[in-house]
Parts: sequence; C-alpha cells; structure tokens
Amino acid sequence: MVGSHKSLRTVIRAVARKASMAWMAMLLATMAAEAGTSQPINVTNWYWGPGNHWSYQHMSRIFPSATIYRGDGPIVPLDYALRDLDQITFIHPATKARMSIGQMYAATDTDAFLVMKDGKIVTERYFNGMKPEDRHLLMSVSKSVLGTLAGIIVDQGRLDPNALVTSYVPELKGSAYDGATVRNLLDMTVGMEFDEDYASKSSDLYRLDESAGWVGRGPDAPNGLHEYLATLTKRHGAHGVEFRYISANTDAMGWVLERATHTDYADLVSQELWSKLGAGRLCGSGWFSGALHGPGIEHDAARSGALCANGSAARVVQRAPDRTGRLDR
Repeated sequence: MVGSHKSLRTVIRAVARKASMAWMAMLLATMAAEAGTSQPINVTNWYWGPGNHWSYQHMSRIFPSATIYRGDGPIVPLDYALRDLDQITFIHPATKARMSIGQMYAATDTDAFLVMKDGKIVTERYFNGMKPEDRHLLMSVSKSVLGTLAGIIVDQGRLDPNALVTSYVPELKGSAYDGATVRNLLDMTVGMEFDEDYASKSSDLYRLDESAGWVGRGPDAPNGLHEYLATLTKRHGAHGVEFRYISANTDAMGWVLERATHTDYADLVSQELWSKLGAGRLCGSGWFSGALHGPGIEHDAARSGALCANGSAARVVQRAPDRTGRLDR
C-alpha cells in the first residue's frame, strides 16, 4: 500500500509538471499572438518593435511590479475643449523636414497622444489597439515624477539639496558621484562619463538596464542597481559645470530619497504625491529613471503636469481633491 501511494504521488507530480508546462507554453503563445510576433515577449526582446507595441502596455506581465497606492479619494475629472490639431506642422528635429502632427502619429509609432492647454484637454488620440483605460510605460517621464517628489521632500526639510550625495549614500564614496551634491543629481550636472547608447550592448546604459533586470543578465551582470551605481568611476570634468543627460543620475537620486526619508520609493511616491493628485493607479518595475506605468496614465500625466504648472511641488500637494472630486485651481 505504501508503495502504491508513492507511485500515485509520482504520477500526480508528473501530471502537475506537464500541466504547468502546458499552461506556460499556452501563456507564452498567447503573449506572442497578442504582441503580433512569432516569438513570446520577454526581457530579451521587449524593448524594440514590433513587440514593444504590446510590451509597453503590459509591463506587469513581463516584470515584477510594485503598486503605488493612489489613496481613497475620487479620481479628479479633466475638462475638455477639443479641437483638431492634426494639421499643425513643425520641423522634424532630425530630418529638418516639415511634418504635420497627423503625419507624426504613424512616423513615430505613437500609441497615445494628449495635449492639455489652460487646464483642459484639447486633443486625445489612441493608436495601435490602445484604449484610454489601458496601461502604458512612461519611460523617462518617470524622471519628472521623481523630480517633483524631490521638491516636496526638500520643502519638508527632509532633504538638503546642497548636501553631498555620499552623506546620504556612503556606498557611493570612491565612485564618480563622490563630491557631487544632491542638486547636481537633480540638475544632471554630475561630472561623470556615461555612455547613454540605447542600442549598444556594450554601453553603460545597457549595464544599467542589466542591473535592474530590464534585459537578459550576462555572467558578469551587477547584482542589482545599487551595486552597479557604485561601479561608475569614470569622471568627466568637475561637478556642477556641464549638463549631461545620464539616466543613472535619477536612479542614484531615488536611492538618496529612500535614505533621506527611510521609506521605500513606491510608498514615498504614494504618500507624498500620487495619493494627493486625484490620480489613478500607478506601478513601478525595477528602477527609478524610467519604469513607471499604469492604466489611464495619459490622464494622470496631464494631471501631474497641470498641477506643477500652477505652482511649486509644495503647493501641488496641498491641492487635494475635495469631496466632489474637483481640484481647487
């Protein structure tokens, strides 16, 4: 009888394994079909087209994601004053050719396009199967959320913009951040050499992605974001002199914010900013400089931008929605 029980358990485990493998194969096939590609979307191919039409709208199905609580208040409604902007033209910054906004949608593989003027949405368009309620990755617009949050924490007296980065994160002593101030991080004036090449697998940015788990990890991959930031040692002039756009600076700033407040970044964004905007649900995946995403994110980006345009970050957080869900403009 004991032997029969062992045999039965062996059979059950084998069946469970096969069922699990079949379920996973079906899930990967479904993801590939939804993305319109022959291969399933994963960390090795999510970033580039054509699969990124799907992956940018389904980040939580590829990467672990932390929820940023929106609070209990109502979502603030946005007013509309719609008009057709498609015929407005501009000079393409790369080709120098004149292009209309209508032509831009297809030329840039736009998924969503929203313009707000004087507190009202004047145009709102969606493409590539995206709907207003769908999620979408914010990429480096996430840096603006972090910058706004930093302004709030400075105004509260919990962060000194003139303090050395290493006074908050001593682990960065000996790195290129040694001697830089918090202000240098926020202004992108850290005197550091950093290759921000998005297409090269040998660039500093690729190593940053690797440390955050956003690309396939090689055998020599850093063990997490913090470890990687401490390896950046190449200097480029003095701190505070030259503006150099470096994504790693925002990730270092996120580390500084967590140390200054003794609070996890996702919780900090919720407590000090997102829960007071009357915004929707937000998530973060992996790092500080480009990983925020959420459903209806276009409207939330508009809410955040409109409030910041009306005053400092410190004033923004005082403008919580009232019981009707309206903002005091």
